[in-house]
Order: sequence, then C-alpha cells, then structure tokens
Amino acid sequence: MKHNLTYYQHFSDSHNEPQFKLLRAKYGWAGEGKYWALKNIIASSDNCLLDISNPLNLGMYAVDIDFTFDEFNTFLSFLCSRECGLLIRVENYVTTEDMQETFENVMKQRKASRDRRIKEIVKQSNGTYRLLEINSK
Repeated sequence: MKHNLTYYQHFSDSHNEPQFKLLRAKYGWAGEGKYWALKNIIASSDNCLLDISNPLNLGMYAVDIDFTFDEFNTFLSFLCSRECGLLIRVENYVTTEDMQETFENVMKQRKASRDRRIKEIVKQSNGTYRLLEINSK
C-alpha cells in the first residue's frame, strides 16, 4: 500500500493568506513557487514527512528547488517559523497540517478499499494454484 499522496487539495485563494503574503514579501513570487514545489516533494515522501536529518537529503531538496544548501536551510527555517508557519517541524521531519490531515483520510480510504478485497487461493484442475480476488461490497 502506498504511503504518500499523489494529489492534495489546493485552495485557489491561498495566495491571499497572510502567511503567503509574508512569504512573497521575503522571497517574491518565486519563493511561493518554491514553497509549492517543496510541498509536492513532501507529498511524495513516505507518510508525507520530509526527512531533514541527513545533509545529503537537504542537498537534494535544495537542488530540486534551485537553492544552495545554506539558502535552503534558511528557507526551511523561515517556513517553519512561528511568524510564517507554512510548514511544521516534527523532530527531524517537516510537513504541513493540512497535508497530514489529507494523508490520514487517504490512508483510511486505502485501508477500507484493501479490506474489501477478499483473496482466495484456488487449486486448478492441472494441480497449480492461482489467486482469486473477489471484491466484496
């Protein structure tokens, strides 16, 4: 079962939120674009938690959004700051509250879908076995 997101909700008026205005005041529209790119990286990470404990990871993320290593660390600190608050830091990981909420809901749906499938091993007339999947509703 997947443990990340391929889709998450994005509100069309998010650019009007004070946190985004602060982000643009400091980094311009390019900073907002880099934030969304970083959020996409977080969404594709295991459990939607971006591991920032390893300098190699930090370097890869920095390159992915066109920052130097030091610029990326400064950007992360700003995004996680009390003033901005677009990201939350949980020990050695960063994420967002809305992404964790979406991830939790998606995982519940995936588990329910998986639980609805009943798999049965069926012995065929030639002596071999095959997996029969029955969807129950």
